[in-house]
Amino acid sequence: MKKFLCSFLTIVLLSPLVANDKQQPLSSFIKGLYVPHFKTSTTSSSVVSTFGVNYALECLAAILAPEQDKLIKEIKAYTYFNGSPQDLGELASELTQHMTVDVYAYTQTGLHYNRKALETLKNVGATNIEIDFTQPENATQIINNRVATDTQNRIQNLITPADIKPGTALGLLNTLFVKTPWKETFTEDKIDFTSDETTTQVKSLTGTAQTKILETDEFTLFAIGTEKNTFSLLIKLPKESHQPSPITKNDVQYFTDEGKFNRATLHIPYVSMESTIDLKSELKSSLPILLSDTFFTTTLINQDLKVGTFKQKVIVKWDNQGFEGAAATFMAMAMRAMPMTPPITISVNRPFSFIFVYNSKKTKDLIPLFSGEISDFTPLTPIQ
Repeated sequence: MKKFLCSFLTIVLLSPLVANDKQQPLSSFIKGLYVPHFKTSTTSSSVVSTFGVNYALECLAAILAPEQDKLIKEIKAYTYFNGSPQDLGELASELTQHMTVDVYAYTQTGLHYNRKALETLKNVGATNIEIDFTQPENATQIINNRVATDTQNRIQNLITPADIKPGTALGLLNTLFVKTPWKETFTEDKIDFTSDETTTQVKSLTGTAQTKILETDEFTLFAIGTEKNTFSLLIKLPKESHQPSPITKNDVQYFTDEGKFNRATLHIPYVSMESTIDLKSELKSSLPILLSDTFFTTTLINQDLKVGTFKQKVIVKWDNQGFEGAAATFMAMAMRAMPMTPPITISVNRPFSFIFVYNSKKTKDLIPLFSGEISDFTPLTPIQ
């Protein structure tokens, strides 16, 4: 039984390869994924999908009106991305060969949306789905059901009806799910984990594996590969005299260039963690224009929008069998004006006329098939 001192930080490489800086423009997006913009404040341990956050922001940036140059620059300064919507769409397409990656653009039924902007969202990888946001409970159920399906029920109840603000006209959702076994065989064991001078015995995975290791004066950085080396779990363990720090792009580049392969006996705690993050609150200082209830214009709809809800739920766990991770990120935008009125009641309690039509998708016409008038009780069904 080994002693696992201090804390450790991890990162899962969600792409089979770490992009070289020469692989523009995706390398700019990947660089932004390593920037620690915030740490969740709910507990001392936290987990986030930077990929989900930055992807949602870039979906929005893709449809911002050109005159929103300050907002566009703010988002780009956050994500570092300097490529096109197609570049992101291609990245999502690559990842779907190895895991679940889905992107959706929910638009309000009955409103007019620019087809070219919808095509831009499609290029980013987003599927357009019409939804009735004026029925918050129903819209919430539809979105949560989609998240549960995409994440194999790992993530439940991402949003509540309160997250669908009055006037919501656009919802951007992305989901991630990966479950994969380790390349090497590990057994279940136990380990003494020490943090803040308190030691607790916890479950661990133990085994000997061929792994790449980088040793510095400040930390040890090593990787555990998954089946077919599709993914890697990188763990950065600070030396006893140093504090934990995020894994940076420079760390990974140094690891790639200078790390050495070696047989190592590993003792790693099992991990099971979950975070629900109010991104609108957590990122307000990094994205003050976007997340301060400021209205902006897009190419998608002839209405000013503002971010009403921006949240994420993440679940990560691993044991001696393998790694599992799920994330869902949702951003909802509401209109300045509220053209939709509250539901009304219509009681057909007097004579009326009707037609039954075919809704032609080809010509967009309503083609009458039957028509008539109800002027008395004869066609109706009386209550006995």
